Amino acid sequence: TAEAERLGNAGFTVTKDPTFLVRLGTVRERAGNHSGAATAWGQAEVLLRSEIDNGRYGHRIELARVLLSRGGSERSREALTLSAAELDRRRAAEILSVHAWGLLANGDAAGARVAVREALASGVRSAELYLRAADAEAAAGDKKRSRFYRDLAARTDLTLPDLSRETPAVPVRAEQG
Repeated sequence: TAEAERLGNAGFTVTKDPTFLVRLGTVRERAGNHSGAATAWGQAEVLLRSEIDNGRYGHRIELARVLLSRGGSERSREALTLSAAELDRRRAAEILSVHAWGLLANGDAAGARVAVREALASGVRSAELYLRAADAEAAAGDKKRSRFYRDLAARTDLTLPDLSRETPAVPVRAEQG
């Protein structure tokens, strides 16, 4: 993870693209550096909002990802609004995945299942999408399908932490920073 953090910092330094900060926050969170993750996500949120205010709408899904990562009911509602607006523009697997996360964070397991199944039907295969599917299935009460998707995620990305637990693989956070 030290190498991933170094590359994330270098990428942001060179490009000033806030999506590097979003990913850096995720790397830090995975490594257990919660305060470092919150700092990166906070910086990313400020920059993404500024870019969106200046007409760069492509970053709406990244802002939704940051808001969901940071947690809290208000942020979760805003993230869901952003992801729904982005889905109106294009129905890409990444957008569907973030939208499913927003639906889960707002208590809509059935809607999350629909979104994640549409994303999977597109042919995209990623650990993040499998984890989102696992969380949607678990929230809907289907432990067997949840386990199936967790296993797929673990086989897809060997760097993931232990996925044997039944708690959400992609956290739905309480209010943070």
